[in-house]
Amino acid sequence: MKLKAAALLLSAILVSLIFIVLLNVTHKEDKPILNGKKLPEFYFETLTGVPFTHDSIVDKNEEFAICHFDPDCHFCADFATSLSKLQSNQLRIPLIMVSSSTKESVLAFRNRYKLPKFPSITILIDSKHEFYRYFGSGVIPLTYLYKNALLQNVYDAKSEPDFLKKP
Repeated sequence: MKLKAAALLLSAILVSLIFIVLLNVTHKEDKPILNGKKLPEFYFETLTGVPFTHDSIVDKNEEFAICHFDPDCHFCADFATSLSKLQSNQLRIPLIMVSSSTKESVLAFRNRYKLPKFPSITILIDSKHEFYRYFGSGVIPLTYLYKNALLQNVYDAKSEPDFLKKP
């Protein structure tokens, strides 16, 4: 009886190890789009419900950043806390922040971190939950830095917003 139980336990461990190895080999991480990719066409809405698209960005020849965030994410809160410590004139480029959360939670987040003091920050709602379809996926907050409408860099949740500050 003990021999059968030991054989069964050994088999279960072996099957588990094979499963883990296969999962790691076949699992592909969702990676954000690669540098040099053109700014995709997209559709989001302002907090007042006005459509905001690729064409809404006034000067695609200048640098700007698009940040995907969630008001309930602690990494996003850390990012916003770092932003809120800056003076309104310290941002060197426009920042477009996009969330798929409710308007109410996005408004609360915006006010909690005093983001209205930054005229160069635009906050948008992704009511159709299509950000990932347009930009790819990754760990939030995920910030895409563009220049001349081409992706220059992608900053993940561990990044401080130093890349947005004036030197």
